[in-house]
Amino acid sequence: MFELKKLNVHRIVGSKEEADKLKAQGFEELSADVQPDFTVMKVDELKAYAEGKGIDLGEATKKDDIITKLKAGK
Repeated sequence: MFELKKLNVHRIVGSKEEADKLKAQGFEELSADVQPDFTVMKVDELKAYAEGKGIDLGEATKKDDIITKLKAGK
């Protein structure tokens, strides 16, 4: 994940290609390998994030349990 900023607009993107597109639009890269704020994500978003990162959630279905698995799998 990449965090970029342009004026007061922050973007977090998942690929180098997306980051490069934003840089071409004038965004500045603040940091790479940024972990999103899991606490503001919905359960379906957390599950999609885990799937995209290849993290096995096992039997975790509650938000707190999923977040624990994500942090351990990262």
